[in-house]
Parts: sequence; structure tokens; C-alpha cells
Amino acid sequence: MTGCENHFMHNIFVTVVDAAGNPVDGVKIGAKGMMEGQLMALKVSGDKGPGKAEFDLYAGGGLHIYVTEDGQNPSDSDITPAFDSTRGPDGQMWPEEKCNDSDGNVMRHNSYEVTFKKNF
Repeated sequence: MTGCENHFMHNIFVTVVDAAGNPVDGVKIGAKGMMEGQLMALKVSGDKGPGKAEFDLYAGGGLHIYVTEDGQNPSDSDITPAFDSTRGPDGQMWPEEKCNDSDGNVMRHNSYEVTFKKNF
């Protein structure tokens, strides 16, 4: 997200949609840690609005986000790269990006938007 979109947050904003782009509620979404590979959090789409869920993101943690049917393991779905609030998916440090002279994206305060789309 840009600095003005982020406003000093550190989150992963997830949206689940159907093939037509309509929000889908009730889909389990897991977050596994980059280092240990264990489930760190489980959310359900619709908790933060139609088709939406949200994960907190902390420095050095790195989270892979995925759809899960059993509440633990990835289902037959894409898995995101490890998201971190310090480094981008390419491993480079996030550059600071101000928003109207206030904090937007700064060290440990970067956010991501992820959309999972059902293909049926």
C-alpha cells in the first residue's frame, strides 16, 4: 500500500471474492509464520466487512497467508509470499514514504492488500 493508503498501520488486509468479484463470507484464512511454519492466526472472511479479514503484522515475523478448509493447512489455493513490515517480498528494506508530511510507510509500519478469488 502507498504511504497515504497505509497511514502508519502494519496489517494484512484480505478480501475473498467469487468468480464474478462479489465478496464471499465464511472462508477460513490462515497465517503461517515464515520461520516456524506454524499457524499463527486464523480468521474468517466477513469479520471485517463483506468478504474481508485482517491480520496484524509485526516486524521480523513474516506471514504467509492462505485459504484453509481444516483451519490449519493450506487448501488447494495460492499461498502468498512471506509478508513482513520491515522488508518487501523481494527482501529489500521498505523505503519510507510520507503522506502529506506525516508518517505513512516507515520502518515496521507497512501494510498489504491480498485478494483470493474463487474460480468457480
